[in-house]
This record gives sequence, C-alpha cells and structure tokens, in this order.
Amino acid sequence: MQLRVLTTLLAWLTCVPMAFAANGDLQRLQGKWKVTQLTEDGRVIPVDAIQLWLPSGGEVEIKANAIVFESPVDKKQYAKSFSLANPNFISIISPDQTAGEGIYQFDSSGNQVAMCVTDPRVAPRPTDFSSPPGSKRMMLVLQRQAASAIPPGAFAKPIPLPPPPSGITSSPGTNPNTPAIAAGSLTDAQVAQMLSGTWALRDAMGTLAVTYHPNGAYTAYRQHEQIAMFQQMFAQPPASTGTWSVQNGLLTMKIASSVQPQTINQTIVFAVRTISAKDLVLLDQLGRVVTSARVK
Repeated sequence: MQLRVLTTLLAWLTCVPMAFAANGDLQRLQGKWKVTQLTEDGRVIPVDAIQLWLPSGGEVEIKANAIVFESPVDKKQYAKSFSLANPNFISIISPDQTAGEGIYQFDSSGNQVAMCVTDPRVAPRPTDFSSPPGSKRMMLVLQRQAASAIPPGAFAKPIPLPPPPSGITSSPGTNPNTPAIAAGSLTDAQVAQMLSGTWALRDAMGTLAVTYHPNGAYTAYRQHEQIAMFQQMFAQPPASTGTWSVQNGLLTMKIASSVQPQTINQTIVFAVRTISAKDLVLLDQLGRVVTSARVK
C-alpha cells in the first residue's frame, strides 16, 4: 500500500513541473505577434507574399488559448483554439477535430517563437524544426510586435518565388457535356439569375472562388497553393468584397474592400460570353478569356 502511494506521489510530482512549464509558455505567448517567416512543404514564402496573402499582413493576436487573425476586408476575427503540452507540443484545434499537431520553441529573448506543425491526418507530429519538400510540414516564425526586430533567417533561409501575376490568365476548361448558352440569347435578368452562386477559376496563384449573392453583393476568396496548409489550419478570410450587376450583357464588379488597398473603389467589367449550369466564360477588358466552373 505504501509503495503504491509513493509511486502515485512520484508520478504526480513529475507531472507538476511539466504542467507549470506549459502554463508558463501560454502566458509568454499572450499578446500581438507577426508572422515573419513561413515555409510550407519545403517552399519558403517571401516576406512580401506573407504581407500580401496572410490576413492583416500576418499580424496575429494570441488571447488565452486562441490564435486570432483579423481580416482587413470584412474586419471579422478568425480564431483557432490551441493547446500546449510538454515537451513543447502544440495542437491546433478545430471544432470537430485536431487540425494541426506540432512543436514550438522560443528564442533566448522570448520575443520570437518558431512553430513547426502538420496535419495529423497526413503526417506525424514533427520532431525537429524543418520543412523539407514532401514533409507536409508548415514552419512559421512569429515576432512579438512590441519587441525590437530580430534579423530574419534564424530558422529558415528564404527561397525566392515568382511574383504573383497581375491578373487572371487561365482557368479550368469548360465541361463538354454541359451545353453552354450564348449570353446574347439571354436577358440580363436571366444571366444574373444563372450567375447567382459560387464560381471558381484557377490561375498562377491558385484558385479564386467568387460568390455572387442574389442581393447584388459578391465575396471573393483566394486559395493560394503556396500557403494552402496555413489557410486550412488557421484562416481564410475573403480577398475582396463588393457589388455586382449585369447590364447589356456586361458583368460589372465594383470593389468595396480588398486585401490589396490599391484596388478598392475600382470597377472591373467583363463581357459574358457563354454561361451554363456548370461553366461560365467571360471576356475581360483586355480581351482575355476567363473560364470558371460552378462550385455551388
């Protein structure tokens, strides 16, 4: 009996420092941070791409057990819960499952923290801070906002990526089994009714999904292939919002908010070439063909 009590006491005493360590790290994580380095499956994302593609340029606030991003477009906050465990384990939690498992490490100043995580459905929890090609790992470094800047490169060496394209250049092909209707044979009201819903197109940056709401508003979401793991694990706020209308066979989109401030208040006009239940073919102002497929 005494041996059992002693064994239980020793086990409890062993766990107590570990619990205190995790709680101490949770306190150190509180506050405002910024993603300064991001690597996905061996591909290092340039700093300018981080500022352009991530919500609020990569700025994040950790409140209690939540990682919170705020969208500059709709001003909504996107939060993901997380938990800490020893030794230096972190788990990203979605409402119905564990979205990510990884490890974390503070630098000596406590003003920079590195995280290496992966989707537990496709790869085991990382055991080191690396993200080689094929590893299905995401490596990110957070810099405390209130602290002085620490030179980048402590955890990863950036590999240049090609700059994002200035416009839409290509997209999925049309479905040959779905008869398309020339827009000229439809009224504007009929085209608008068929447009209502969500359409997706692919370009050099990934996938752009645009939802044309029946009330004349639209919401666009950009799915970047280079940061697909980040968007799936943390947040994917809208890339832009605005209004849309169809008049004289032309689709007019007015941008009200965007992750690219220089595009706000701009108007984009497309000629509706053909439309079907599954496919949409537009012609932009430069004469380029833009083909989209219905998502829903």
